[in-house]
Amino acid sequence: LYSSHSSKNAENKYFIRAIPTELYIFLLAAAFMALGLWIGAQLTSGSRDGDFRVNEAAASALGLTLREREVLSLIAEGQSNKEIARSLGVSPNTVKTHLANLYSNSM
Repeated sequence: LYSSHSSKNAENKYFIRAIPTELYIFLLAAAFMALGLWIGAQLTSGSRDGDFRVNEAAASALGLTLREREVLSLIAEGQSNKEIARSLGVSPNTVKTHLANLYSNSM
C-alpha cells in the first residue's frame, strides 16, 4: 500500500516537471486575457442615452459659432477630422482650427 502511494506521488511529480514552464505561462496569460475581455464587456455593455445634442445655453455662453457647434456634433458622432472636413466641405486644417477654438473656449 505504501509503495503504490509513493509511486503515484513520483508519477505526479514527473508529470508536473514534464510540462514546460511556457505552457504554464501561456495558460496564465490566457486566463488573464479572458478575465480582461469579460470585464471590458461588462463595463461597456450599457446603452447610450441617445443622440448628442449641443447645449445651446452653454454654447452661447462660451461664444461658440454655428460651425464650431457643427464640428462638435460631428466629433460626438465619432467622425475623424477628414470625415468632418468632407461632411462640411472644408479642408482638414479648417476643422483643426475649429477644434482648437473649441478647446480654447472650454478652458
